Amino acid sequence: MSSGQAASRTRALAAPRSRLWQRLYQYRVNYLLLLPAVAVVAVFAYRTYPWVLMSFQDFTFKRGLFGSDWVGLLHFEEMFSNPLFHRAVRNTLVINALTFLVGVPAPVVFALLLNELRHRLFKRVTQTITYLPHFLSWVITAGLFYQLLNVDTGLINLAISRLGLQPVAFFREPELFWPIMVSVSVWKEVGWTSIIYLGALSAINSELYEAATIDGANRWQQVWHVTVPGLMGTVAVILILTAGQIIRGGGIIPDFEAIFNMRNPLVAMRSDTVAVHTYLEGVVHSRYAYGTAVGLAESVFALVAVVSANWLAKRFRGSGVF
Repeated sequence: MSSGQAASRTRALAAPRSRLWQRLYQYRVNYLLLLPAVAVVAVFAYRTYPWVLMSFQDFTFKRGLFGSDWVGLLHFEEMFSNPLFHRAVRNTLVINALTFLVGVPAPVVFALLLNELRHRLFKRVTQTITYLPHFLSWVITAGLFYQLLNVDTGLINLAISRLGLQPVAFFREPELFWPIMVSVSVWKEVGWTSIIYLGALSAINSELYEAATIDGANRWQQVWHVTVPGLMGTVAVILILTAGQIIRGGGIIPDFEAIFNMRNPLVAMRSDTVAVHTYLEGVVHSRYAYGTAVGLAESVFALVAVVSANWLAKRFRGSGVF
């Protein structure tokens, strides 16, 4: 290779690096703003990975992570043979699946209704009122609904009594916990989640509505043939991301904080989810290795759910998140 060719090759290899540094410098403020989020993920997510080894050990703090005895899959065998874990899986899947079925379409419908409002002040007030529950902690939310549904002094039971009916002990009947949990979760997050769909609605080309009007489409036909198809891409992404929360919770799906604050021992058979089971066994009973094993199985299931949802989206829509 001649010296000229070598120099050309060196410049060709250096050019991408130069452009990379130029882009980094150009967007340096954006990257600086991103650093705290990267630090949080690094500390609270990736830094904890070595502790997954606990799920394969008879872990004790005295011996430490690398000194505890290796037990292999013993904790996983115990987990899958534990009837309390089976009950926790059932409760988790039922609560989260019901919330998923109600909670995913609810913000879409709500965003469509808000988009049709023409009175700006009423629209803004409605948006503000429906966003507020998202910012309430689950401690406050649970306390609020405990008071509303109190069998003696709750407003709901007072109204039931006025109708001549027998008061209902909502938080003492296990059969009522699932519908209560689903209803409260959707009520709390529907307004906040609708922001995503309102943003997607604003991105729909207005010329499509004009063309539909020229073709004689009424308002309902415009919504059905222009607005709804325009939202499908966003809905698909939300479905994929929510699939990983079916077992773990998060977003509109109730997580540990939600379940733990809404549950009580009287409804444990319907309220103890996988997250609660992990807390009770791993923290309360100090079975850290077993709790880690449950958490690892939970993470693997979430990964499989996300990958499967993404594959289905690619299969039926032609595109996914990754």
